[in-house]
This record gives sequence, structure tokens and C-alpha cells, in this order.
Amino acid sequence: MADLKVSKDKLDNEKLVLYFMQNGKSLYSGAALDINQLHTYEVDHIIPQCYIKDDSFDNKALVRKEENQRKLDSLLLDPKIIHTQRAWWTALNRAGLISDKKLKNLTCTDITERMIKGFINRQLVETSQIVKFVRQL
Repeated sequence: MADLKVSKDKLDNEKLVLYFMQNGKSLYSGAALDINQLHTYEVDHIIPQCYIKDDSFDNKALVRKEENQRKLDSLLLDPKIIHTQRAWWTALNRAGLISDKKLKNLTCTDITERMIKGFINRQLVETSQIVKFVRQL
């Protein structure tokens, strides 16, 4: 029974759902993922939350750590990744494993004015909240 609890505690439901949605592969490279090593993979926001406030599965991908780290300099997916993976993503979409919205997020190549306005508005709200907190101190 103790082994079952340890296994349950290690289980990350979000990663497991993404694993099956992605047919056990990294969404960015198509490389096979080991279900027993889910803790070593990362959940990436396809379009960073600084631009859109979307924390749903439509904006998340299970990827290898090194694939997530590549976004340090770029906020959107590399066009090479989009070109290489588009057919597979389309197949996942047709099979009902990923939504139209997720496919759109994956193939997004530019930040829209709406996303920029949303980012600016969130920054203004955060700044005003910080100012309010500092006043209270």
C-alpha cells in the first residue's frame, strides 16, 4: 500500500494528460517520451502568459527540458519547429487530440496587437497593486 501512495504522489496528472494527448511524444520535436520519467519533462506555455492569460491545455505542451529552455531568447516557437511538426500537429487535431485553438497557438508566428495590449494592461494592474501594497507598508 505504501508503494501505491508513493507512485500516486509522483504522478503529475497534467503531464500525464498531455502525454496521452501528444501520443507519448514531445510536442516540439516529436521525440518519444518515457511515461516513467514524466517528472523529467516540462510543461511549456506555447504562447507565454505574459501575452495571453491562458493556462489551459490549449496553451500547454509537454516537452523535454532542453526544448523548453530554447525559448529564453524567443517568445514564440521557432519557425523551423513549426514547419517540421505542422503535419503531425494537424494529424493530432484531426484525431481530436488537440483543439483548433491549440493548433493555432502552435503555429502562431507573430504577436498580435491584442496580445500586446493585454500584456500592457496586466503590467499596469500589477504595478498599481505593487504601489498599493507599498503604501500599506
